[in-house]
Amino acid sequence: MISVEQARARILAAFAPLGAERVALADAAGRVLAADAHAATAACASFAGPGKAQAQPCATNFSSSGVPMVSQITYRTWDLSRKAPAAVLPVIVRAIEADGDFVDIRTDRASGTISAMQEVTGSGRPQILKVTTRKQATGTRIDIAFTVQPGQVAPEGAVRKALCDFLRGTR
Repeated sequence: MISVEQARARILAAFAPLGAERVALADAAGRVLAADAHAATAACASFAGPGKAQAQPCATNFSSSGVPMVSQITYRTWDLSRKAPAAVLPVIVRAIEADGDFVDIRTDRASGTISAMQEVTGSGRPQILKVTTRKQATGTRIDIAFTVQPGQVAPEGAVRKALCDFLRGTR
């Protein structure tokens, strides 16, 4: 009898990775990604004048990175608020609490951050929500990230909606 490690080594020795190729999204069904996928985001901000970027809607700023089921996936977005960081933090906390799926919601007013955990799968491996606020000349920039652990999935559309819902009251 051979060990699990020896059996695994023998099996893996019989396989070699295929080369990477670019294919149209419509032709990619049933295939495996060769590298992390990244959602397109607005590469350039609209400008109201020299050096003044206009706020983009939360959904426009949404991006994701990672390989579903293989690596962790991090969903990110950001938005701008005319309110001060101290004013937006409680608004976001209330929205997260209203969602009902997050626990251990922690606010650090000094650093302008919120962290929370979501564990709805029963796996004992929570998904992590992090919010960071930064004072800007005309208000606050709010960055929000939701990280899903390897082997778990979260529908991108549902995550985008939830993250933007959390930020909606800050405008």
